[in-house]
Amino acid sequence: MITIEQTVDISAGRRLHLDLELPDTIPVGRTSVVLVFPTSERLAADNKETYHQKTSLVPTIEGLKAEAAAKYAKIRETGVDPWQQSREALQGKKTFGEDGVEYQRRMRDEWPD
Repeated sequence: MITIEQTVDISAGRRLHLDLELPDTIPVGRTSVVLVFPTSERLAADNKETYHQKTSLVPTIEGLKAEAAAKYAKIRETGVDPWQQSREALQGKKTFGEDGVEYQRRMRDEWPD
């Protein structure tokens, strides 16, 4: 995900025209653009961090590394791998009361040709 931040002035007519020069790393073609309009109170309170940093749902690399290290430490400490537990719990189980592949084939057979 690429974030572009630009401060703009919104006129009394409430019209905003965007003309941004985008970096070469952004692919050409149809895409989705998200605009966030923080309130002036929020902007005034954000003297140390930007609004984007406080509201971003994208975790930082450092945060992901710390989370992975904590999970790995727990696996080493307990000797229990949650993924292995899930595999063992599902071993031999049939989804929807039947084999998953057979279920999928039956669903596809309902599609018109």
